[in-house]
Amino acid sequence: MHLSGVIALFLLLLPNITTHRVSRESVYLLTVTSQAEGGTRETLCVTVEPRGPVALEVTLEDDQANIVELLTESSIVQEYYQCVPFQVPVVSVESVVSVHIQVNDGTKIQNKTAKILVTPPTRLVLIETDKPVYKPGQTVMFRIVSLDSNFFTYNQMFPTIELRDPNSNRIGQWLNVSTSSGLVDLSYPINSAATNGYYVIAAWNENLNEITETFEVKEYVLPTFEVKVQLPPVVTVLDKFTTLKVCANYTYGRPVNGTVRAAVCHNTFRYWWFSPSDSQTSDICKDYTVQTDKAGCGQQVLNLKEYALADSRYERVITVQSEVEEYGTGVVMSGSGSSTITSNMVTLSFGNSPTVFKPGIKYQGQVSLTDPNSNPVKNKAVYLTVSYGENKNSVQNLLTNDQGVARFSLNTNPWGAGPVSLKVQYLKVEKPFTYKNNLLTPYYPTVYLDLQPFYSRSRSFITMQSSPRPFSCDQNARVEAQYWIHDRSLTSTQQVNKALSFFYMVMSRGHLVQHGRLWVPFSPGQAEIRGNVMVSLKDLDKLTPMAQVVVYTLLPSGEAVADSRNFPVQPCLNNKVSLNFSSSPELPGAKTSLTLKAAPDSLCSVRAIDQSLLLLQPENQLNIQSMFNMLPVQMLSGYPYSVQDEDSEPCSASQPTLFRRQNIFIGYFPHSGTADVYNVFRDVGIKILTNADIKNVSACSAGFGPIIQPLFVAQKPLSSSSLPSQPVATVRTYFPETWIWDLISVSPSGVTAINKTVPDSITTWQADAFCTSPVGFGVAPSAELTGFQPFFVSLTMPSSVIRGEVFTLKATVFNYLQSCMMVEVILAPSKQFSVQTCNKCIHSSCLCADQSRTFSWTIKPSVLGEVTIDVTAAAVNGSACGKRAVTVPKRGRSDTIIKTLLVK
Repeated sequence: MHLSGVIALFLLLLPNITTHRVSRESVYLLTVTSQAEGGTRETLCVTVEPRGPVALEVTLEDDQANIVELLTESSIVQEYYQCVPFQVPVVSVESVVSVHIQVNDGTKIQNKTAKILVTPPTRLVLIETDKPVYKPGQTVMFRIVSLDSNFFTYNQMFPTIELRDPNSNRIGQWLNVSTSSGLVDLSYPINSAATNGYYVIAAWNENLNEITETFEVKEYVLPTFEVKVQLPPVVTVLDKFTTLKVCANYTYGRPVNGTVRAAVCHNTFRYWWFSPSDSQTSDICKDYTVQTDKAGCGQQVLNLKEYALADSRYERVITVQSEVEEYGTGVVMSGSGSSTITSNMVTLSFGNSPTVFKPGIKYQGQVSLTDPNSNPVKNKAVYLTVSYGENKNSVQNLLTNDQGVARFSLNTNPWGAGPVSLKVQYLKVEKPFTYKNNLLTPYYPTVYLDLQPFYSRSRSFITMQSSPRPFSCDQNARVEAQYWIHDRSLTSTQQVNKALSFFYMVMSRGHLVQHGRLWVPFSPGQAEIRGNVMVSLKDLDKLTPMAQVVVYTLLPSGEAVADSRNFPVQPCLNNKVSLNFSSSPELPGAKTSLTLKAAPDSLCSVRAIDQSLLLLQPENQLNIQSMFNMLPVQMLSGYPYSVQDEDSEPCSASQPTLFRRQNIFIGYFPHSGTADVYNVFRDVGIKILTNADIKNVSACSAGFGPIIQPLFVAQKPLSSSSLPSQPVATVRTYFPETWIWDLISVSPSGVTAINKTVPDSITTWQADAFCTSPVGFGVAPSAELTGFQPFFVSLTMPSSVIRGEVFTLKATVFNYLQSCMMVEVILAPSKQFSVQTCNKCIHSSCLCADQSRTFSWTIKPSVLGEVTIDVTAAAVNGSACGKRAVTVPKRGRSDTIIKTLLVK
């Protein structure tokens, strides 16, 4: 080997040569969040291992050079641990403040500074309308809620609230509107000649930030049923058949009788450079028509050979556009679906396997194996290859369990201190991904995971154990940390202290929420101190949605040992809100009770709307998860750019070396993503000021060395027997789209009953609520009530007509009783319209269980404004329905529906 090569090799190895040392100076460590919200209280923690009397001073300096003293100790002579709260300065724009620590042991003064990003106070504003879509002439009702980042109500004055039309014209305005209990309650009548389109509610908060919410104005008829397309999420290039299923159900849960039409397509890729005359493959489309069954579904087996799934000239998806035409009325509703096409026959994943290993400690990992539709593949062998050093490999056969998971444990002793690569393959002999003649071939993927060694001078480590599932927010939890300590000064038989201190920090939403110290006894003279400590997590509702836990210790040698892990916590809010209807289904016009539970003295906004509105115009539902999604910080990871640490010693050979005689230039560059204690804290957004050994200062590359990076149920049918007894005859006239829009004050007991009358609509009502109170904000999961009766008539007509225009009025009678009856349908005469004579029209029919029949009239309105339509369906005495006897029910034998039609 040339001399230049020898020198280069020596210089590469030199930074990795370290020696054991015992710290002769006092060791200190300060931790504080890297990002804070102005005006809040944060906490910093200081740990000191003194070698003699130590004086300590911690100060906070803002961007105006104002200094606040946070902690002062004149003489620390034994192990010291203190966490102190401090007030974060209020700022109107993002600012940087500094935490400064000075440690004086009488012979040496040490100073260090950490920068913290301070953001303006977070103000969350949400706007809710009473429904997502309106007709011209209706009234928009809306509420605005003001909260802080902890979901407590924040009373403020909105300088301006305005309503804008689709052309951005301001059509409504409110000035200097103040909240009460964090709420604003407003309304606005829409002009009857309003332009169709999307309208905007805009509110400017006290910081003049604009918050908006949109709603749509248009003419519409509420849909009465929903269409759902069911296809497997994924099909493979080897699949031969699959089943398409299209189902239609009314909003009250019963199946629709009708015709299903579906277009199934596999579309070709479109290339803009092709002209129409160029030869291109054509889309493959097939049309199918089937009748719905008793469950309201139509099924079709698709022959996938007809769709050229493996042809790479086509998109990797099969699309379905479907519609269901209701029998009798001709009403058509549509739905869509799709299946992704893949040539990957399985999916392999390393799951939550760590991307670092700790030399000398067994590496615990897992591999999950699923089929293309994410179902676990059990009892299947996969092959793990571990590569380390220079061309050193080991191979293991793994077998998946019933969950499709294969766990493995690896001995890290042979790996040394270099990077390690894990490879898992499905086939024992890999096959490359190929396609011939534009045809995709089945592919069985291989996955890789690159591991970095965790740096510790003494090979001392802490490893936190993961949790198999998120923690519940209403129960305490414990997390376990295992430790392996190899500190000579600590394990010496002359060691006086026989207990080792472990410190823990629990962060949530960027704040230090819990902290503490744990003592672990040990026997001096052991070559290794190992065991585990348990950290108790309390008040988990304050840790949601993520608890970031750090456990660390300071060794007498001056080394810090630490690990961190993120633990998901079930999202929940301080104010536990719930809604429950007394019973469901209920008869239209019946009395019902909606029970609202919340923190005592809460003020709650309660809403219940016709589910048909959500079919017409889906909206983003307000729930606990959507509330947390509004937060600017749910968890910290790394440092904001403006407060990145300046590394004064990136690696031990930080200066480039030039050997002039050999013309060799060797530069040293720190690795990115180094696995060490410094990055344990950095990964959870904690700044650390210390003179302890926390960085792998030898993690350098010469020249342009490689940088290792980690791899990255059908609704239960309504039973007639479950309904209260129906009146002899019903008259239904009340058909609101928003049934409940109330502000309710909850009683001191925390429970309030809201008594209501069920509207006359045969539909499902969806109720929701949010509440404000001194304990915080809360959101209730949706509650549903179905208004239903077993015998009723439904009208199908346009939302509006022009005077003189002729239209067809259709009345569909539904019989969900378990008997046959003779039904007669009558349209009440009116001076507001005329009915065309129809000699062939029949307005009576035999109707048996679970059947429906549609009757029609041709109508011509003669007046402007609202015209009343009055239709009655009644069971009458008559001849037998074929061989079945006709009955007239004692109750519920007649149903009258009265609606209005707008004539322009």
